[in-house]
Amino acid sequence: MYIIGWAMLVLYALLLAPGASAANDLLFKNLITGNFQQVDPLVVMVFSFLGLFPVLFMIMICKKDTYKLPGWPFSLLLFALGAFSLLFYYHWKGQKVRTRSCISSRFIAIISSRLWIGLCLALTISGYAYGLSVGSIKAYGDAFMQSQLV
Repeated sequence: MYIIGWAMLVLYALLLAPGASAANDLLFKNLITGNFQQVDPLVVMVFSFLGLFPVLFMIMICKKDTYKLPGWPFSLLLFALGAFSLLFYYHWKGQKVRTRSCISSRFIAIISSRLWIGLCLALTISGYAYGLSVGSIKAYGDAFMQSQLV
């Protein structure tokens, strides 16, 4: 049943989501090339969070990577596939088999530092402030209907 739900989400994202596919999508091209002046700030905010939130999930997963199925490959896949990769991890991670994470303690110390978490928090707050204060809900709705990325 779980696989059917996951497959339905993927099929919706690939086949049924409204808007143009990446090959024909001007909004997608503007975002990928960094031409943010041509895109509504609310769309830029959401696009920025597509890179920021995987970092936050990576912090949570890697700090407690003590399960039978290692979490680090799924947190890397999160940058490319989004939440679709995490659905498999959370479903199949299994029982805890280690008392320590298999990730380098130095890497965990870096991603757990107050500086790193503060930077992520500052980026999130500034993203919300920018997108919500300058962006337009109507423009975001139009972008949602025109682009599969949104």
